[in-house]
Amino acid sequence: MAEHEFYPGVIDRLRSILSSSTDFFIISTKEGRFIKQLLQKQGIELKDEQVYGKESKRPKPQILSELKQTYGETASIWFVEDRLKTLQAVEKQETLANVELFLADWGYNTESERREKSDRIHLLSLAQFIQNFSNWI
Repeated sequence: MAEHEFYPGVIDRLRSILSSSTDFFIISTKEGRFIKQLLQKQGIELKDEQVYGKESKRPKPQILSELKQTYGETASIWFVEDRLKTLQAVEKQETLANVELFLADWGYNTESERREKSDRIHLLSLAQFIQNFSNWI
């Protein structure tokens, strides 16, 4: 954990989002406690209900469906992911048709995967991520 470094600008962007009226969640295949510890080292405190880690034992599309049920059908949900297969699984869920999907180009994906993405999936660069949401699409 001592070796971990966040990408440049990510922590400042997270602080900005958390100080806004935007509800923010992390859905990860990593242990939630590690996510929270890494963020705490940067001075970011997340509530338990904001972090869905490996221990939740539910696929990401299911968690997104649960969030949609909690916030209502008209809620605007934006999902950033670095694995194309995960985004494609979300795409297949009719109930998640209005979720905006973003493929983080700085994550675990290749140039060929980025070319394979559908038009529904927006390619998101790190430079875009650290900007306001209005610059994402």
